[in-house]
Amino acid sequence: MKLKILIAEDDGFNALLLQKILKGFCKEFLVAKSGKQAMDLLAKNKDVDLVVTDIEMPEMNGFELLNEIRQKNKKIPVIAQTSIAQNIHKRLFLLMGFTGFLAKPIIREDLVDLVSRIAC
Repeated sequence: MKLKILIAEDDGFNALLLQKILKGFCKEFLVAKSGKQAMDLLAKNKDVDLVVTDIEMPEMNGFELLNEIRQKNKKIPVIAQTSIAQNIHKRLFLLMGFTGFLAKPIIREDLVDLVSRIAC
């Protein structure tokens, strides 16, 4: 299944890494450097299949982005990725409404497995 994926990531290297890892799943990438920009892209692209968001971003962080997304769309899968990760965080992220969680540095196999399970 080919997905339209929105990547919300303010670090250009990390955004490119995510695109490289996910290119086999993707028909189109949208990339935002802030949560606010991600919401603007989502408003213009109602057919996004998956959102992958960093937690620490300017203007609107990943938690705020998730809240905005969930007010408009309760079903779209949203994967959080962050460098502030511990085992307890994974559970909290899922309880907050994220569909999946990954700790940085991103491990290719973990991301591919997660996307395969929740978005395909």
